[in-house]
Amino acid sequence: MCGDMLPLRKRLLRDRKVLLACLMACCGFIIALGHDVFANPDRPIIDHVFHGVLAAIGGFLAGYLFSGLLGRTGWRGWIVSFLGAWGCSAIGGFIAGTLRLPGIGSFFGFLTGAMWFVNIYTGILWISVFVLMQFAAISIRRRS
Repeated sequence: MCGDMLPLRKRLLRDRKVLLACLMACCGFIIALGHDVFANPDRPIIDHVFHGVLAAIGGFLAGYLFSGLLGRTGWRGWIVSFLGAWGCSAIGGFIAGTLRLPGIGSFFGFLTGAMWFVNIYTGILWISVFVLMQFAAISIRRRS
């Protein structure tokens, strides 16, 4: 009942932010899993999934913070969305690193999230996921 008291525009904005945050969580999981499998193929699968789940948590929180920058149209909007996604990647990596290993993990998580282009495979994966995320975010923005 309390949710019905909010004006319709505020409810739609809140729901859009949560949808974009969920989208970033999925993107974080995919990128972290892909990067972890390429970088450390000899680790057990549960370790890869654990890193993916931590990246999804970090991606959700960072996606909620940066949701206003995602899903913009036009060439300027794509640049803003790219920078927003890069920020989500860095802050999401920071959050995931902090959850994994507070202190030094925060630093390395931030670097890993921000420096996705160091490895060619991770860079291609990040760009591919970004383009798909951008089209989905544009669709979410149009519907809400």
